Amino acid sequence: MTSNESAPFRPALRPLVPLLMLASCTPSHDIATNGPLTVADAWVRVTSATQSGAMYMTLENRDTGTVTIVSAGSFQARAAELHESMQRENMAHMAQLDSLPIAPGATLTMQPGGMHIMLIDLTREMAPGDSMQLALHHADGRTTSVLAVVRPEQQ
Repeated sequence: MTSNESAPFRPALRPLVPLLMLASCTPSHDIATNGPLTVADAWVRVTSATQSGAMYMTLENRDTGTVTIVSAGSFQARAAELHESMQRENMAHMAQLDSLPIAPGATLTMQPGGMHIMLIDLTREMAPGDSMQLALHHADGRTTSVLAVVRPEQQ
């Protein structure tokens, strides 16, 4: 069969393309697996006054070796940085992290008051229900894609 003989079947598949694209998007409460990490409950809290925000999620390393996240990026923010919030001498502090190593079989939970992805200078105003895409870059060159839903500030 030549490539021209298969051409009549292609138009029949075109209506399925949007459905396949939707199926690849995972709501924040579901679990998404891509590469060595499983991503669950990814969500964003946006502070509208500063047009910055924070992304939270749970990551599970399904690989046989340590997965080290070294950076993050999103076309929806000027910068996305690995951060940790902490209490020191009764004062809240936040520090940028160089990396987030996740041991084989281990789970890392990013949550308010702890580790998170700091989103700096959002490219547009985000509202509850909006989605945000992010890439987590690993030390070995692999990438994990994250799709998170914006939640209200008070949650």
